[in-house]
Amino acid sequence: MPHAPVVRPAVLLFLLFATVALGAADASPIAPSDDFSPMCFGFVFIALCGVLVLIGLGVVAAGIAAVCSVILIALGIVSSAAFIGILRRRFSSGFRALHYQFFAVVGLPAGIGASCLASHFFAPHFRIRDIVAAGSIAGIGASLLLAFATDKLAVFAYRRLVSPSIRDAIENV
Repeated sequence: MPHAPVVRPAVLLFLLFATVALGAADASPIAPSDDFSPMCFGFVFIALCGVLVLIGLGVVAAGIAAVCSVILIALGIVSSAAFIGILRRRFSSGFRALHYQFFAVVGLPAGIGASCLASHFFAPHFRIRDIVAAGSIAGIGASLLLAFATDKLAVFAYRRLVSPSIRDAIENV
Protein backbone atom coordinates (compact mmCIF):
# COMPACT_ATOMS: atom_id res chain seq x y z
CA MET A 1 0.00 0.00 0.00
CA PRO A 2 2.14 2.93 -1.25
CA HIS A 3 -0.28 5.71 -0.21
CA ALA A 4 -0.62 4.66 3.43
CA PRO A 5 1.87 7.25 4.83
CA VAL A 6 -0.12 10.06 3.19
CA VAL A 7 -3.54 8.81 4.29
CA ARG A 8 -2.70 8.43 7.98
CA PRO A 9 -1.72 12.08 8.61
CA ALA A 10 -4.77 13.23 6.63
CA VAL A 11 -7.06 11.08 8.79
CA LEU A 12 -5.34 12.31 11.96
CA LEU A 13 -5.80 15.93 10.88
CA PHE A 14 -9.47 15.28 10.12
CA LEU A 15 -9.98 13.74 13.56
CA LEU A 16 -8.15 16.63 15.21
CA PHE A 17 -10.33 19.21 13.47
CA ALA A 18 -13.45 17.24 14.33
CA THR A 19 -12.42 17.14 18.00
CA VAL A 20 -11.79 20.90 18.00
CA ALA A 21 -15.17 21.53 16.38
CA LEU A 22 -16.98 19.36 18.94
CA GLY A 23 -15.14 21.08 21.78
CA ALA A 24 -16.08 24.49 20.41
CA ALA A 25 -19.74 23.44 20.22
CA ASP A 26 -19.76 22.55 23.92
CA ALA A 27 -18.05 25.78 25.01
CA SER A 28 -20.12 28.24 26.96
CA PRO A 29 -20.71 31.61 25.35
CA ILE A 30 -18.45 34.46 26.48
CA ALA A 31 -20.14 36.88 28.83
CA PRO A 32 -20.42 40.43 27.47
CA SER A 33 -18.84 41.81 30.63
CA ASP A 34 -15.64 39.79 30.04
CA ASP A 35 -13.12 42.14 28.42
CA PHE A 36 -10.24 39.68 28.08
CA SER A 37 -9.28 39.10 24.47
CA PRO A 38 -6.64 36.48 23.67
CA MET A 39 -6.22 38.11 20.27
CA CYS A 40 -4.52 41.12 21.89
CA PHE A 41 -2.01 38.79 23.51
CA GLY A 42 -1.47 37.05 20.17
CA PHE A 43 -0.86 40.37 18.41
CA VAL A 44 1.62 41.49 21.09
CA PHE A 45 3.37 38.13 20.94
CA ILE A 46 3.71 38.27 17.14
CA ALA A 47 4.91 41.89 17.32
CA LEU A 48 7.55 40.98 19.92
CA CYS A 49 8.71 38.05 17.77
CA GLY A 50 9.02 40.43 14.81
CA VAL A 51 11.02 42.90 16.90
CA LEU A 52 13.35 40.14 18.08
CA VAL A 53 13.92 38.97 14.50
CA LEU A 54 14.70 42.53 13.38
CA ILE A 55 17.09 43.03 16.30
CA GLY A 56 18.86 39.78 15.39
CA LEU A 57 19.16 40.84 11.76
CA GLY A 58 20.54 44.20 12.86
CA VAL A 59 23.14 42.55 15.07
CA VAL A 60 24.20 40.26 12.22
CA ALA A 61 24.41 43.19 9.77
CA ALA A 62 26.45 45.21 12.28
CA GLY A 63 28.81 42.28 12.78
CA ILE A 64 29.30 41.86 9.05
CA ALA A 65 29.93 45.60 8.65
CA ALA A 66 32.45 45.53 11.50
CA VAL A 67 34.32 42.59 9.99
CA CYS A 68 34.37 44.28 6.57
CA SER A 69 35.68 47.53 8.03
CA VAL A 70 38.40 45.67 9.95
CA ILE A 71 39.46 43.93 6.75
CA LEU A 72 39.55 47.23 4.83
CA ILE A 73 41.60 48.86 7.59
CA ALA A 74 43.96 45.86 7.82
CA LEU A 75 44.59 45.92 4.08
CA GLY A 76 45.42 49.62 4.26
CA ILE A 77 42.66 50.68 1.92
CA VAL A 78 41.08 53.21 4.26
CA SER A 79 44.40 54.77 5.29
CA SER A 80 45.70 55.06 1.73
CA ALA A 81 42.42 56.62 0.58
CA ALA A 82 42.58 59.09 3.47
CA PHE A 83 46.21 59.87 2.59
CA ILE A 84 45.23 60.59 -1.02
CA GLY A 85 42.40 62.83 0.19
CA ILE A 86 44.73 64.75 2.50
CA LEU A 87 47.46 64.97 -0.15
CA ARG A 88 45.12 66.43 -2.77
CA ARG A 89 43.12 68.41 -0.18
CA ARG A 90 39.84 67.12 -1.56
CA PHE A 91 37.44 64.73 0.08
CA SER A 92 36.17 63.55 -3.28
CA SER A 93 39.66 62.39 -4.34
CA GLY A 94 39.98 60.27 -1.20
CA PHE A 95 36.50 58.87 -1.64
CA ARG A 96 37.21 58.06 -5.29
CA ALA A 97 40.43 56.28 -4.29
CA LEU A 98 38.51 54.32 -1.67
CA HIS A 99 35.90 53.48 -4.30
CA TYR A 100 38.46 52.13 -6.81
CA GLN A 101 40.43 50.19 -4.18
CA PHE A 102 37.28 48.66 -2.73
CA PHE A 103 36.16 47.50 -6.17
CA ALA A 104 39.62 46.00 -6.82
CA VAL A 105 39.62 44.12 -3.51
CA VAL A 106 36.13 42.77 -4.13
CA GLY A 107 36.87 41.94 -7.78
CA LEU A 108 39.99 39.87 -7.04
CA PRO A 109 38.29 36.94 -5.26
CA ALA A 110 35.26 37.25 -7.54
CA GLY A 111 37.46 36.83 -10.61
CA ILE A 112 39.35 33.91 -9.08
CA GLY A 113 36.10 32.25 -8.09
CA ALA A 114 34.59 32.77 -11.53
CA SER A 115 37.65 31.34 -13.29
CA CYS A 116 37.75 28.32 -10.96
CA LEU A 117 34.05 27.75 -11.55
CA ALA A 118 34.53 28.06 -15.31
CA SER A 119 37.48 25.62 -15.21
CA HIS A 120 35.31 23.18 -13.28
CA PHE A 121 32.49 23.31 -15.84
CA PHE A 122 34.55 23.51 -19.03
CA ALA A 123 37.53 21.36 -17.88
CA PRO A 124 40.43 23.18 -19.59
CA HIS A 125 43.87 21.69 -19.21
CA PHE A 126 45.46 24.50 -17.17
CA ARG A 127 47.32 24.35 -13.92
CA ILE A 128 45.67 25.87 -10.90
CA ARG A 129 48.20 28.73 -10.72
CA ASP A 130 47.35 29.69 -14.32
CA ILE A 131 43.64 29.65 -13.50
CA VAL A 132 44.22 31.80 -10.39
CA ALA A 133 46.45 34.25 -12.27
CA ALA A 134 44.00 34.63 -15.15
CA GLY A 135 41.09 34.97 -12.72
CA SER A 136 42.84 37.62 -10.64
CA ILE A 137 43.75 39.68 -13.71
CA ALA A 138 40.23 39.35 -15.13
CA GLY A 139 38.60 40.11 -11.76
CA ILE A 140 40.67 43.22 -11.10
CA GLY A 141 40.24 44.43 -14.67
CA ALA A 142 36.48 43.93 -14.65
CA SER A 143 36.08 45.50 -11.22
CA LEU A 144 38.15 48.56 -12.17
CA LEU A 145 36.10 48.90 -15.34
CA LEU A 146 32.93 48.71 -13.24
CA ALA A 147 34.37 51.26 -10.79
CA PHE A 148 35.20 53.60 -13.68
CA ALA A 149 31.66 53.24 -15.07
CA THR A 150 30.02 53.92 -11.70
CA ASP A 151 32.37 56.87 -11.15
CA LYS A 152 31.40 58.43 -14.47
CA LEU A 153 27.74 57.72 -13.75
CA ALA A 154 28.01 59.44 -10.35
CA VAL A 155 29.75 62.47 -11.90
CA PHE A 156 27.05 62.66 -14.58
CA ALA A 157 24.28 62.45 -11.97
CA TYR A 158 26.00 65.06 -9.80
CA ARG A 159 26.34 67.51 -12.67
CA ARG A 160 22.84 66.84 -13.94
CA LEU A 161 20.90 66.83 -10.68
CA VAL A 162 22.71 69.35 -8.48
CA SER A 163 22.27 73.00 -9.37
CA PRO A 164 25.39 75.10 -10.12
CA SER A 165 24.95 77.35 -7.08
CA ILE A 166 24.89 74.37 -4.72
CA ARG A 167 27.84 72.83 -6.59
CA ASP A 168 29.89 76.00 -6.12
CA ALA A 169 29.01 76.10 -2.42
CA ILE A 170 30.07 72.47 -1.97
CA GLU A 171 33.34 72.78 -3.91
CA ASN A 172 34.44 76.02 -2.24
CA VAL A 173 34.12 74.76 1.33
